[in-house]
Amino acid sequence: MDEYHKFHKEARDTQDLLKRMDKEVDQKYKPEFKDMYQMESLIRDLDDQAKAMDHFDERVKALEKRSLQVLPLQFRRNTPQKLLPVEALCEFDTDEGQILRGERYTLLSNKGPKWEVKDAAGRKLTAPGACFMVPPTDPESVALSNSLASQQKGIKMKVSGSKTTLVKRLEELKKDGSAGSDKEEQQCRQLMAGLDKVTSDLDKQEKAIYSRVRPPLEQTRPLQDSADRLQDVKDIAAVVRKIEPEKSSKVREAEKFLTSNPKCASAPQLNGKVNEANNKYDKINLLLKCSEDKLQNSNRLENSLQNGKSLLSSYENKLVREEVAPADISSLEKTQRQLADIASELKTKRSAVTETEANLRAAKGSCDTMATKLQEHCPDIERQEGEVRKLNKRYDNLNRQIDSR
Repeated sequence: MDEYHKFHKEARDTQDLLKRMDKEVDQKYKPEFKDMYQMESLIRDLDDQAKAMDHFDERVKALEKRSLQVLPLQFRRNTPQKLLPVEALCEFDTDEGQILRGERYTLLSNKGPKWEVKDAAGRKLTAPGACFMVPPTDPESVALSNSLASQQKGIKMKVSGSKTTLVKRLEELKKDGSAGSDKEEQQCRQLMAGLDKVTSDLDKQEKAIYSRVRPPLEQTRPLQDSADRLQDVKDIAAVVRKIEPEKSSKVREAEKFLTSNPKCASAPQLNGKVNEANNKYDKINLLLKCSEDKLQNSNRLENSLQNGKSLLSSYENKLVREEVAPADISSLEKTQRQLADIASELKTKRSAVTETEANLRAAKGSCDTMATKLQEHCPDIERQEGEVRKLNKRYDNLNRQIDSR
């Protein structure tokens, strides 16, 4: 049952996403009233859409494959229009004979809690519906997966057709331009297109960074998750470093053009593109620095929390074993010495708790920087602060227990 609902949720989510992409292709990629510069930008966007659609191939194929294994749950609620095979999940004795686990039967009626089935010999048997499974396939699930495949294929064809139309229109505009339009204006728009591509590439990396720093860490594996995200941010930084030479080159070309052609009609727009590319690059560098610092400190904090919890658990387990007071004086004195040793040893381990406090301060400092410079909230800091308080409380409780004993 869980697989049925999980499949249908994922299929619906995919369907909704494909619908949004389909709508975007319909509304955005039209050649009417677009100049050459805008046309080139749309073609680049369409190429990105095509790549995004390629990523959907595996997702849709996986759903198609899974659809063949989904149980047809609707046949448990509704009377099927034709005879269906069912499989027995358990042994069950009936007045008419025995239901054997793993055997196939033909479903005659599923009205009420008991189902009427027929075995291979033609005998009619009545047993609880819970004893039977209607095996795959589920027509609804198969139809849904087929619909997704058709939907995806249609969008890919639409993307391809839109690109053909845009490219054709772009060629027409280029011919018109070469016939007598302003060469300076053409060059200016070409420079803007180059800067737009750089800004778009940087924008993708910015979104990738936010996808790593905005969601809270996985509660079941915060240490590993923070380490994974830290590595992801470092990988993104490497990509941004590769974009920088192209950005610098495009900016220099644009600035040189603006110096030589200050009266070009699109010069103010080109100047704006230069500023946009520079500002985007500066922002991403700041975001990378702050994000790496935040994730590094968060990882250290999670590591010290994990170590602190493990340490205190070992001492708590020792006290559990010493819960019953010894019966004789000699054993009592021995236990007292052991407790004194534990207390002394525990005090030397206080640094494990103070380390988490120091790491928490560093993590909060990183979060404050993110908030001040980038208006970004750290979703884990409240939880981490609570974890440090709990660790301190456990440490104090251990000391009190030892003293009281």
